Amino acid sequence: MTTSKGTIQGYNGIAINDDKHQIILQAEVWGSVGEQQTLAPAVQQLEEQLTKLGTPDTFATAAFTADSGFHREQNLKFMATTGLDIYIADTKFRSRNPLFKTSETYSYRKRKTTIKTQ
Repeated sequence: MTTSKGTIQGYNGIAINDDKHQIILQAEVWGSVGEQQTLAPAVQQLEEQLTKLGTPDTFATAAFTADSGFHREQNLKFMATTGLDIYIADTKFRSRNPLFKTSETYSYRKRKTTIKTQ
């Protein structure tokens, strides 16, 4: 896996689960840093598995949620073709949500650095 710090041995794993029945429907391990490029192949594999199980219409009634790591125009265009009711957080949602403005955990203040002189 190639990162900003060079090439390391590592993987990125994602899973698609059914929250109602609490089971994993599709899981995959990828040798890439970002998860953005894994969404379409994972959803396509899920659709193939559901078709083999005899439940091809599941996408018409299912809601699909994903975190902001999957948010990019290419993924949004692909997901719009699936028939799923999709909810993917965008990367700017914290800056618009008033709850994050007062949160110390998600503070956007710049760190002050102290320079010591001798």
